[in-house]
Amino acid sequence: MKLTKQKLYNLIKEEIQKGTAERRWGPGVTQLINAPRELFTLPDGKVNTGWFEQNIGKYLGEGYSRMVFDLDISHTPPVVLKLAFESDQPNSYNEGIESNQLESQLFDRYPHCFPKTFGMFRDGEIILMEKVNVIEERNHYNMVLENSFPSLGQGVEFLMQLGVKRIDVSWVWEKLLDSWDEIILGKDEVAPLRYDFFMDELGSSVYGVKLTEQDKEKFFDLVTYDSRLMLWITTLRKLGVEFDEIRVGNVGTNSTDDKLMLIDISKFQP
Repeated sequence: MKLTKQKLYNLIKEEIQKGTAERRWGPGVTQLINAPRELFTLPDGKVNTGWFEQNIGKYLGEGYSRMVFDLDISHTPPVVLKLAFESDQPNSYNEGIESNQLESQLFDRYPHCFPKTFGMFRDGEIILMEKVNVIEERNHYNMVLENSFPSLGQGVEFLMQLGVKRIDVSWVWEKLLDSWDEIILGKDEVAPLRYDFFMDELGSSVYGVKLTEQDKEKFFDLVTYDSRLMLWITTLRKLGVEFDEIRVGNVGTNSTDDKLMLIDISKFQP
């Protein structure tokens, strides 16, 4: 076989990429990228999770269209592998690939809302991304919210100074989400100001403590001055995310509990 300059270049490039992938993600991922599906599936076509646990890392769980495995490497931040697979649900494999492709497109475009991705392979069958710790308790949710958006905690302190007792960061957060939720307008209707929505959400009192208009205005200013918080909310509003889905169990955080993230694009269907 005649080795042209282009063929030689392609061979060198392939070997460099292979070596880079192996050094960064380990030999298991390198093998997986180009291997036939028979390498990691059983005779009945189901995923051989034993192969993944031996060559990739610990099995973490699955949805109806994707499995998740911990990547057994030393990396900051920690990384997981998501694999599209055929479950008992119709078209689950293709939907898993579509979810991986969508996450690859969106997650790095909006890093303030999503985990970082590190590469998509096998035409979307697998994707590598930052490991997210799912938030499963309200106390944990409160801590992550306050670490991510300090103005929420300042809003709580302000209301407590006015005498409000039963209130936490999640309560303030939910008021903001309700105020920035989708607005369905009729023909020729003009969208009201989000400020007016927020004032309506607060009402005239909070847990029996009456608020003046000046109190409500100061509270609004306190919690919305944080540009990171407002960018997070307005980005998801633009993407069409259902704000009712932003709740414990559907969101996560990083290893330092200071970044609120959506954990799975399939839960939100932007």
